[in-house]
Amino acid sequence: MANDNNRDANDMVLEDHLILEYHGPDVEGGSMEARKVAAQIVAFSDFLDVVSESAYGERAQLRTEVQGFRGESFDIDFAYHVAGHVATLWSVVPTSPKEVIDLIKNAFALWRHLGAEPPKSTNHAGGKSQLINVENNNGQILAVSNSVFNVVANPKAGAAVGTFIGDPLKASGIDSVRIRSRQAGDESQVLKKDGYCFIPVDVEQPLPEAELETWLIIESPNFKEGNKWRVSDGQSSFGVSMGDDEFLQEIDEGAKRFGKGDMLRVRLLIQQSSALGKLSAERTIVKVLEHKRGAEQSRMFED
Repeated sequence: MANDNNRDANDMVLEDHLILEYHGPDVEGGSMEARKVAAQIVAFSDFLDVVSESAYGERAQLRTEVQGFRGESFDIDFAYHVAGHVATLWSVVPTSPKEVIDLIKNAFALWRHLGAEPPKSTNHAGGKSQLINVENNNGQILAVSNSVFNVVANPKAGAAVGTFIGDPLKASGIDSVRIRSRQAGDESQVLKKDGYCFIPVDVEQPLPEAELETWLIIESPNFKEGNKWRVSDGQSSFGVSMGDDEFLQEIDEGAKRFGKGDMLRVRLLIQQSSALGKLSAERTIVKVLEHKRGAEQSRMFED
């Protein structure tokens, strides 16, 4: 009991029974070919390793044990045990079996979203949400947590799902693969039509975003929704999105008057991302803090 009282706040223990199920006419008798089963057990354990590390960090220790085969489908019963020091970059980690199965469900949703192709783009959603926007090649965007993104981006996880999900669903007699959490009473299912999505996908982590306070010179404002303003930081010229609705409203109401060459002191959000081997940066003015007319600039530097 004394050891429990002295346990570090970041230490945790989480246990569950995860059941890997195969459904279809080929397994209605509760049997599968032994070599395939062995490969699927190893692959599922590898996948859980990645899930655990993504959710809890490298120092958390995962133990999985095969505890039995059962069911009219072909079911493999795993004991899932995470213990140790939780140390990740993220402020929110799964603390219950329900949150672990949700992480798996969301990772499967991202594989489906990508459809076996690298994303068109990835970038941080901004703010304090810690979400990543993943755009697929159909132009659809799915927002996922860092933990979910890191699972799908991990080549080891991609190879694992290919073995225990993708390959079985290619077989004519397997219709679906499910992972059930006994403790949470929840499950994640992949149907045959989506099996092709579960392969390693080349997914690059978007680079961190930064917010800074700076002065910008207005070169060309643009009030059409979705269009960017042209500004300069004194060294280079670039486009920015105007995200300060209050400032725009003051302009619409005539309370703000400005022209080319005016200066704005702003909070500028810079979001870098990497897609298809190319770096890009999206800049957004979050808030206009101060506005100086062009004629006032010289006085500003004299003060």
